[in-house]
Amino acid sequence: YGDGFYKSTDNGDSWFQVNDPRLPRRPTYFSRIVIRPGQPNELLAACGTNHVNISYQGGLYRSTDYGETWQNRLVPDIGLEGRVCSDVVFSPDGSKAYITGPDESGEQVYEKGVHYRMSTDGGASFGPPRDDIIRLQGRSHIAICNSDPNRIYIFSHIMNTCPPGSCSGSESSAILYMS
Repeated sequence: YGDGFYKSTDNGDSWFQVNDPRLPRRPTYFSRIVIRPGQPNELLAACGTNHVNISYQGGLYRSTDYGETWQNRLVPDIGLEGRVCSDVVFSPDGSKAYITGPDESGEQVYEKGVHYRMSTDGGASFGPPRDDIIRLQGRSHIAICNSDPNRIYIFSHIMNTCPPGSCSGSESSAILYMS
């Protein structure tokens, strides 16, 4: 499931591992790392978990020094469940950031997450979940149109439980949301 966060400063010709103790010791995955437009020293990293390799350190992480050190954002206290962050993206000008993850309706650790949230300060902080706008379940991905930043898309994967005898136990489906 990976062995950490790596960084290159020479166009990918060589790599070194960043050993910041604030990064999760055992995340299942980092699903996205983004660099803030116009501020190359600022990065956000979305981290999650799944049913095979459960970690309580999912969430959103932020660096302001080119990935040398990290602060956790939207990560629960040790021992609490949830806060899977499936995806993160900056607006083209870097003034806003958006994150997606499942809501809290799931029963398992890997089914609980950060919801849909917005930052209006370039990812330094995030507002409350916006379940009044959109509710997400399962893994999700978000994209912003560079030529029209008001156009945002979210793709969400949903596991549906089938009624007894109607299918093989569960079916999955997906929903595409557009702003």
